[in-house]
Amino acid sequence: THKFLANRVNTLTGIAYKNDPTIMAWNLANEARCQGCASDVMQSWIERTCASFKQNDPNHLVGIGTEGFYGPDSGLLSGTYFISQILTHC
Repeated sequence: THKFLANRVNTLTGIAYKNDPTIMAWNLANEARCQGCASDVMQSWIERTCASFKQNDPNHLVGIGTEGFYGPDSGLLSGTYFISQILTHC
């Protein structure tokens, strides 16, 4: 869970990840896609997951890690869909 990850203590430094200044950000996924899904499915997941990470670790950035191929309605074959990404407050 996000809480487990944020509170995990590095065995070498003794610092919890959420307090570690050498960690810049969490990445929700690597190029996550939801082909065939309505656009709001992926957007909703991004918002929920981002909020969970920030609740457990308000000190670090959260990146959504997507190429942007999830909207509108996950049918884009090229380019990216940045509007929802830009408006997502992580």
